[in-house]
Amino acid sequence: VEEPVKVILSIREEYLGNLFEFEKKVPQLLRKKLRVEPMSLDKVTHVLKGINNFKLSNVRFRADELDPITQGIFDRIKGKKKKWFIQLPYLQVFLDKLYFEATQDASHQSEALITPEVLNRIGDIGDVLRNFLEEQVKCISRNLSVNNKNVSTETIWKILSPFCSLEGTKEPVSKQELANRLPDMDKSLLDEVVDAFVNSRIVNCAENENLYELAHDSLALNIAAKRSDED
Repeated sequence: VEEPVKVILSIREEYLGNLFEFEKKVPQLLRKKLRVEPMSLDKVTHVLKGINNFKLSNVRFRADELDPITQGIFDRIKGKKKKWFIQLPYLQVFLDKLYFEATQDASHQSEALITPEVLNRIGDIGDVLRNFLEEQVKCISRNLSVNNKNVSTETIWKILSPFCSLEGTKEPVSKQELANRLPDMDKSLLDEVVDAFVNSRIVNCAENENLYELAHDSLALNIAAKRSDED
């Protein structure tokens, strides 16, 4: 029985060329497409207003502070570079840090009022990404060391390394492939660490394929910076 099926493909722009052979067999492949573009200041404003106006949101901004906060967020992610756009993954990570700074609630259940004072306690996006990874690696090391003897932060960084390609982008990895690439690691420990990555939202899981990948390419650059020559 024929069933109507719709397929949505999400792919990085630089990898579109890899669909060339596939498009020969499916000519209508790119007939309907949507480019997820970098975020302008207007788009960031739209996002924050949407958060503020959504009835079920637990994040709020004061109306008279929304515009300066939006500009402050945009400037911190843009940095000193003269450009008109920022990358969406950076905005997501930054907003998560902003929420945690306001609430100290890793479960994301608390009500948060984002003010200029909260924003001023946060550095630029480079600081946020480095701090985010450093904090999560330390937390995972500390939590796992309760049940395992001395799971060092160096061990955690070593397990993170295969999730990052040589080019500094995220690379999907299965638990079995991870075990193959780190044969000296205890497999049960690898499983625990990967599960901890998922719980801390460093890594996302595609359950049907048993693949795990970094939540954002922006995290990969910071992991690459931690690699040793041997890694």
